[in-house]
Amino acid sequence: MTNYELIQGMEMPELAEFLRKVSDGETEFTICDRKCGDCANDVEMCEALIERWLKEDCENLISEKPIELEPWRKIITRQLTDEEKEEYKDLGWDYILENLPSYEEDVLVTDGDNVWVDYFEKDENGCVYLGGTDECVDGVVAWMPIRKYEL
Repeated sequence: MTNYELIQGMEMPELAEFLRKVSDGETEFTICDRKCGDCANDVEMCEALIERWLKEDCENLISEKPIELEPWRKIITRQLTDEEKEEYKDLGWDYILENLPSYEEDVLVTDGDNVWVDYFEKDENGCVYLGGTDECVDGVVAWMPIRKYEL
């Protein structure tokens, strides 16, 4: 039996142990140059085959239970009311951001072109910024919660 045939029949705990042994150099494994068309795939296990098998396995799991994404939540920029202008006059604020997630909650954020994981934070003056990248939130237009995928 080849390593490929062996790995195809493994349950997740067995696969994890196999990959640990590969990592520790305890199991025969070929690090290839990914010229799969030139490979017989009949004696050794290579990284391309493991990657392909894991990808197929994940795709099968996802097809059985699709990922349901949350909708994007638009960040609302609102001008201060007269009362708020008086309250925040020492801070020099012109607007307030609304519809933000909880502070320090990892979320997906977008500037309309790019998407990345970050979290919102508030400094000692109450100014909101992106805590993961220490960036200003001015360019961020929306955020999305990150849901945990249950297998």
